[in-house]
Amino acid sequence: VLCIVGYSYFIFKQKDITTPWVAQIIVGEDISNLDSLSLELNSILKTNDSESHLIKIADKGLLELTGNTQIKVLTATQSLNAINYSFGNLAFKPKGNNELFEIKYNGLSITSRNSEFSIQENNNLVSIKVITNSIEVNSGLNTFRIPKNYQFNIVGKNEISIPLNNKSPEYFQKLVENYSISKDDSELEKIIEISGRNEAFTLHFLLSKVTPFYREKIIAKLSEISPIQFAETKEKLLLLDQSALDDWWELIYISIN
Repeated sequence: VLCIVGYSYFIFKQKDITTPWVAQIIVGEDISNLDSLSLELNSILKTNDSESHLIKIADKGLLELTGNTQIKVLTATQSLNAINYSFGNLAFKPKGNNELFEIKYNGLSITSRNSEFSIQENNNLVSIKVITNSIEVNSGLNTFRIPKNYQFNIVGKNEISIPLNNKSPEYFQKLVENYSISKDDSELEKIIEISGRNEAFTLHFLLSKVTPFYREKIIAKLSEISPIQFAETKEKLLLLDQSALDDWWELIYISIN
């Protein structure tokens, strides 16, 4: 019993051990002599236009900063590594044993569980692309899961744009962009009508953004991809029950992939 208790305590403490963050500084294209520096909690790292930094987060992942970018290290443990993002371009590539990587920005929490993603800033517009698996975006009020091949923008404090699949045709993407501005019901009708498998998670995101009338239309459309088995499940979806929404998200993801 003492051995089991001791081992459990050891594992618990291991998860709280600070992970080493080592940044390798690349200036221009010269990678023959890389300078490096260690980052600690509350360290602020800012890159110049001509620099890029490749940060090794122990055996958890790689964080690449390019151009004029700034971050601050918030947490560095075996179970959680987190930064505050200020501006610029970065890419996160997890390793197999990464547990949770989190970015805080503008009232949002963006988390990855072994998912690769990138952030690009252009003319003060911050865009996020999901490359593998899925990431989670929490605004404090709502939680959204965005799967691979989708991208979205930060459009305000605690807000993101409607996610779009990079495989969706240009006319569909333009229609969604127009609807985001106009909130025209006729455009929403068209979005629902022409959506296919590549647009499934655009529709899933819209469930919490539309009236119950259109929510029912979206549920009917998504049911063509992942049928709803029970009437009570549909009722929960109409009421935006988070557990029901999450479960259906998983089923849709499995159906598509």
